Amino acid sequence: MCVDMLLAFAQRPNIAQEITRSFRFTPLMMYFTSNIHRFPESIHGSMIEALAVLCCHSSSEEHERGFTELKSLILINIAQVVQDREFSKHFQDSRVISRLLDGLDMLDGIISAANLRNMDMLFDLLFEVQPFFEQMLSIYAYGQDIPRKIIQIVESASRYLDMSSLPDNGQMIRFSLNIRSVLQKYEHSYHGSTTYEPSSDTETLTGITTLVQAMSYLVHNEMGFAPNELDRQISREVSDSFGETEIFGLYCIHKTSTHAQIAAPNVMRVYMQMLSDLIQFRTPSLVRWLPADTWKSVINLLICGVDNDIYDVEQRTYEAISKLGAYVKLVGLGNASPELHHIFSQGIKQLLTKLFSALLFSPFDSQLVESAGTALITLGFIDSAHMHDCFRDLLVQGGSSAAFAERLSTTFTKFNQDLEACDAVRLFLSSTGPIPDPIDGTSLRQPLFEFLVRARAVIRVK
Repeated sequence: MCVDMLLAFAQRPNIAQEITRSFRFTPLMMYFTSNIHRFPESIHGSMIEALAVLCCHSSSEEHERGFTELKSLILINIAQVVQDREFSKHFQDSRVISRLLDGLDMLDGIISAANLRNMDMLFDLLFEVQPFFEQMLSIYAYGQDIPRKIIQIVESASRYLDMSSLPDNGQMIRFSLNIRSVLQKYEHSYHGSTTYEPSSDTETLTGITTLVQAMSYLVHNEMGFAPNELDRQISREVSDSFGETEIFGLYCIHKTSTHAQIAAPNVMRVYMQMLSDLIQFRTPSLVRWLPADTWKSVINLLICGVDNDIYDVEQRTYEAISKLGAYVKLVGLGNASPELHHIFSQGIKQLLTKLFSALLFSPFDSQLVESAGTALITLGFIDSAHMHDCFRDLLVQGGSSAAFAERLSTTFTKFNQDLEACDAVRLFLSSTGPIPDPIDGTSLRQPLFEFLVRARAVIRVK
């Protein structure tokens, strides 16, 4: 209760300033830091966060002294344990694991307290503990608590530490490389584990969700307010480093998770958000760095997202398809491998078929018609032959009824004419540039609704 109250006070600037101005503040800090072992380990992270936030409202001298004390508490439970000569012998001892988890929880707490005043100190602390992360990931198997907690810290660092506050390109690249190194060790621990069995328990899915969110936060941290990776205000070298880290993060998600795990509702929500962001900001990097087999998994999840039971998943899926489709149509895959060209060709056909069927036959939320229709039209421009195949299959389903074929053909002809007359479509098809915008879906709303109403009516009375 007292820690919750302390954190609540720390997060209110006026109250926090009054506390730090009091002559009792220094004794208060000493009391908590000296007696932290008397409090349950489950609240140590929140306690460190509260004290770190309070320190940011104190004088420069007090702030530096307080941060040093908090840092010492963290390193006692991480560096001191990992650097012990007997660590490799006793790493499975419950007391050792408990101390490490406590230290990692406190580190997560202090990172959550990040603000402009302590940002440099937090980056320095993160760089200092980096070797210990790698050592722990080399020893503890995937699926255990310590690797999961380290990924939680990566998520918090990506979320709370503002990379634009770093003084130079070298430090920014170091931050990116550190995160990539942790992800590489994490992925290696998965393949090196002989005991881990994929499961869909809550703890496992929460770990996957955390990794997905870490990459989503990293993308937004690096991109800031830039519309895509070519318009950011940082050097090409820094952007390429972050791009490679973000793409490796997506690769790591797929290599350490099964399709069923990612397709679980709570994971799928954040995954599609991350994928939509990556495609918006990083399509050239995705095509450049993401392996073909991982692209196949990504496209399979996009197929899974079409006509999904969860509104958010559907919405993000259609956004991602439209953005990716715009790039493939107007820029192309260039000199990508023949395998990747084949995966995209087959994937676009599968997406077209499922979108076509969903729009014409499934119960459909009217609020999703615009985004789903935009995705369908974009893919139709990429593979018009398969779009005609879908239409022909629909005619075959009508049997030998000439009236049905005529009504349906008239409906499709009218829709094509509406698209040809649409300014947004003409603007899209004439777009140039390395990362094109998708079609403006608002301009497609009326022709889409008219087409769907007429087509569904024809199919219903065939």
